[in-house]
Amino acid sequence: MGMLADLQQQGAITGTSVQKIATKFLENARSGTAAVDRYNTELLQEKLLATHGVKIDEMDAELGF
Repeated sequence: MGMLADLQQQGAITGTSVQKIATKFLENARSGTAAVDRYNTELLQEKLLATHGVKIDEMDAELGF
């Protein structure tokens, strides 16, 4: 089952699933969030360089918020 299918799995959303499914749902949600955070960090670095000439070599993907 793919990540989107896991995230949309009715039992995981409603809380009626077994622990294994709920744990997988949480792992996939965290993994997806981390991937989006990494992408947003890269995009922010690119935009800062393109618009303000600010080059950032390393940035925390969680942005510290």
